[in-house]
Amino acid sequence: MIKEISFSLEVNDGWPPVAVEGVFCEILDDNRCMVVSPPLFLKGLACGDVIKLGQHQRDVVLDFTTLRKSKNSTAWVMRQSNKNLPVSAIDALGCKVVSFPTTGNWSIDVPSSLEISQVDSVLLQLDEKEFAVAFPAFRH
Repeated sequence: MIKEISFSLEVNDGWPPVAVEGVFCEILDDNRCMVVSPPLFLKGLACGDVIKLGQHQRDVVLDFTTLRKSKNSTAWVMRQSNKNLPVSAIDALGCKVVSFPTTGNWSIDVPSSLEISQVDSVLLQLDEKEFAVAFPAFRH
C-alpha cells in the first residue's frame, strides 16, 4: 500500500518554507516503508530507500533511520527567477519530478539505470542565475 507519510522538518531562518513534508512511501510493515517519491526538503533520502519510522506526534514522523539506501540519486532545483524548470525534458529521461510551485522548488528522482551525464545534460543548460541545483542524495 502506498501512503503519504508526514515528516517533521527543522526550520532555520525560514528555510525550508514548511515545517512538515509529505512523502509518498510504500508501507512494508508497521514501522518500515520504502520511499517512492523524491523528497523536496528531507536531506539524504532517495526513491527506493527503506526507512524505519521513529517517534510520531499527531501523525507526523519526528525521526527516522535509513535501513537500506537505493542506488538512486535525488536532485533539488530551486528557482531564483520567474522561470519554470523544463520538466518535460527531465520527464523524458524517465525521472520522477515533484514540485512545490509556491516557492519554485523541484525534487528529481534520478534512477540508477540512468547515467548521471544524461541528467547533467539537462541541468547544465539551466542558467545558474535563474536556478540553483543540489544533490542531497548523490549515489551515481
